[in-house]
Amino acid sequence: MKFVYGRQHWATRERGQENCYLLTNGLGGFSSGSMIGSNTRNDHALLMACLHAPNHRYNVVHRLEEQVVWNDEEQGDRQKSVWLSSQDYVNGEHQENGYVNLSAFRFADYPEWIYDRDGVEITKRSR
Repeated sequence: MKFVYGRQHWATRERGQENCYLLTNGLGGFSSGSMIGSNTRNDHALLMACLHAPNHRYNVVHRLEEQVVWNDEEQGDRQKSVWLSSQDYVNGEHQENGYVNLSAFRFADYPEWIYDRDGVEITKRSR
């Protein structure tokens, strides 16, 4: 079964955090998160390994901060950057808003995020 979501599904960060994906390995390990890439629950992780089945799990990779940085030749090689990851923090000092650049989220066999910024398309897959 294939699921495809577009920008209308995450008009706000809160809406984007409502739908989640789950990718399992059949041995008790899994990857899970929201469709905008933020971790909103304790069991969200990019890599949750199960060393002793069925319940002895280790959160190996909780999340990644993902940012693309490039030099803009039109502005005198000034560095520009764009967040791909999205995350809220309790203190509110550091906010990642990658969901505003997210144009599509697909899930068939694995999750896939498609970002679009200034005519450049970036595809991220979790396999």
